[in-house]
Amino acid sequence: MGKEPVSATPFVQTVEGKRIAAKKVEKTRREIIADDTKYQQKNVTFYSDGKKTYAKVDRKAFAPLISAGKINLYELRSTSTNYNASFGGSPAGVKTTNHTRWFIQDSSSNTVSSYGYKSLKALIPANSPAGTILKNYKKSHIVPNITLGVGGGLFLAGAIMAGGAVLNNSSDAKVNAGLYTMLGGAGAITCAIVIKGTNRKKLKRALNVHNGRQK
Repeated sequence: MGKEPVSATPFVQTVEGKRIAAKKVEKTRREIIADDTKYQQKNVTFYSDGKKTYAKVDRKAFAPLISAGKINLYELRSTSTNYNASFGGSPAGVKTTNHTRWFIQDSSSNTVSSYGYKSLKALIPANSPAGTILKNYKKSHIVPNITLGVGGGLFLAGAIMAGGAVLNNSSDAKVNAGLYTMLGGAGAITCAIVIKGTNRKKLKRALNVHNGRQK
């Protein structure tokens, strides 16, 4: 989506916009330490340990820069663990989920925002090739939302129809009608999910084009 990030000279940038160069920078649980000077994480917006550059993306997290360009891209990975008490502490009751979020930053600004259509639109000129890709994304984004709503409605209606027919000992024809309606709804939902996945690629392409990685 941009150039591979180059290792930066270690530095710390504060919320006031002051950039302090250092020989060594490291992150602890609550602080960013530049040489012998400690900075509270809440007072730091960017820093580099000499290997990667990091941006503050929320109150408690810094995300590494993964792609540099007119618009810089940062990736934050995290995990969450849920416990199901019905398994009595057994490993089978532990479910770990991986999460990935992306954030963007105009290279001429210190503002970091969540990666998405609205944030990209605010940074990419509408009359540019990348802006045209965003317009196409916006147009095609409407279709899967409508399809998803219709599919969900059909699936629910079919479930009610089939369930009611079974409870009332109705004919097989009514049960089958309900099942076919559910099947149609499921198909519409699947189609909507596939289209959404294709649309997300348009956002990535718009960013690539804006950063000069694609035509």
